This record gives sequence, structure tokens and C-alpha cells, in this order.
Amino acid sequence: TMSTSGVDENGFMWASDGTSVTITGHNPSRDGSQFYGIMYNGHYYGLSTSTKTWTEAKIDCEANGGHLVTITDEAEQKAIQKLLSFAGSSDSWIGATDEVTNGEWTWCNGEEFAYSNWRSGQPDNYDSIETYANIYVSDCKWNDWNATQKLTYICEWENMPSKGIFSEYKFYGLEYNGHYYGISQNKLP
Repeated sequence: TMSTSGVDENGFMWASDGTSVTITGHNPSRDGSQFYGIMYNGHYYGLSTSTKTWTEAKIDCEANGGHLVTITDEAEQKAIQKLLSFAGSSDSWIGATDEVTNGEWTWCNGEEFAYSNWRSGQPDNYDSIETYANIYVSDCKWNDWNATQKLTYICEWENMPSKGIFSEYKFYGLEYNGHYYGISQNKLP
């Protein structure tokens, strides 16, 4: 059998022995708008692979037709915890800010700020410059952080993103010899 190999359009290296395909070496830095994604309650959520400031992240989510994630109840919080369990994830921005009035937290899309999951002692507005919320990957609690910090971030869409950024199980696909192959980025429960 003939052995072939290459790199697919998403930066995966693949090799085939003629009967099976092995895929390795995903390189997220190839595309700053690549997301790990899940669907929950009719909404779609994506975790970026690149880091940005909160303001840059807000702009990027909106440019892709969504917004920084708003977490409005415990069930949605649990869905975000699942998203953060993906390999390589890190502390990430969420869409809460008190930049207008210190201590009055609001969601960036105007949804009511009725649920929160702050880490003990947070938000503390450390050095009087922390006006944006992030979620810790270690315990999925929230924290306030400053405008210069660069983190990964979570976008939310009310409808399937028009750019097809991801689906519930994010597959990076390749075609070989008329067949299609995908590797899921989702961990089974």
C-alpha cells in the first residue's frame, strides 16, 4: 500500500497508510478566530484559541455576529464549565463589566445581571483598575481583572454562527481519496 501524508487546511498533519488516517499537530495559532464550541439551550458558545484584552475580545465576538458570553443562571454556568474542560483552555474573559459605574456589574449585551459566580473575595477592584470579568479555568469562579490583561475569551451566539465557526462537536475535517475524516475536539462526559 502507498503511504501518503500532508497538512490539512486547519493546520493538522495527517498520514495515511491506505486504510486509515492519523491526524496530529493541530496549530491553533494559524487562525486567530478558531474556536472550541458547544451548544446549550439553543445558544452556541465558542472558546477562542488566541488571547486578547477584554475590549478586543468584545469587538472580535461582535465582528463574528455574537457577543462575549453572558452567564445568566447556574445551568448556563455548568455549560461554560464543560466548555472550559477542553484541553488547553485557560482563564477566559466573559461579558461582564462595571466600567460605567464602579461596583455595578452589567452584561455587555444589556441582559439583566441577576446571577453571578464570583470567587471568594471578588470582585475586589484591585488597585482600582479592575473593570472586566474573567472566569478561572481551575474552579470556574469569576474574578475582576484589568484592561491590559490578555486572555482567551468565550463568545456566545443566539443562532448558529453564519461563518460556521464551529458546531456542537467541533470537527476539523480533511478529505483523502474521496473519503472525509474528522477529529472531534469535544470530550465525552
